[in-house]
Amino acid sequence: MDATKRLLRNLPEHLLYFLAADVVCMLLTFAVNLIARPLLLEMARGDSAKEQTVKTILFAVFAVLFFVVLAVIFAKSPIQRTAYLSATIGREYSFASDLKTFLKGGLWIGVAAYGIFCLIPTFFLWLVPDIQYLPTLFYPQYALTELCGVWIAYAADLAAYLFFSLLLFPCLHLYWEKKRLYR
Repeated sequence: MDATKRLLRNLPEHLLYFLAADVVCMLLTFAVNLIARPLLLEMARGDSAKEQTVKTILFAVFAVLFFVVLAVIFAKSPIQRTAYLSATIGREYSFASDLKTFLKGGLWIGVAAYGIFCLIPTFFLWLVPDIQYLPTLFYPQYALTELCGVWIAYAADLAAYLFFSLLLFPCLHLYWEKKRLYR
């Protein structure tokens, strides 16, 4: 029951981080789609293979952009840093033990939150794929959907977040631990 309580306590915080990253990505993709996409498609006009390549590259960039923005938000978050440092005060730091602790708890809380966050747009993209403005609400998920299909994109997105978390959080913990003021 302790894990369930911790999951429910951290779930809204994770969802807010995802929402913030989504809003930033919405603005960036709007700008790229407004400025660069027409120019790139015009340069490839007449050659359907080039047009498809441009679209595929843009979708891949938009899918990766979400994780880059999310990494910056997590890295710059004083809430995340303070929570980690206050929870580990007085403990001897070990990267292996930190990774093991993260694998037991924090990783799965984030993956569950990300799964919930992605499930809603994935469901609507599956149910009603022709809604015109739905993709703009969560463009990274739409980009993955365009690349590999609705439910495959959902699974790929969860796997990408899992890999992303395994790389980001232990490295952030190591960085924050090295910058700790009081040992």
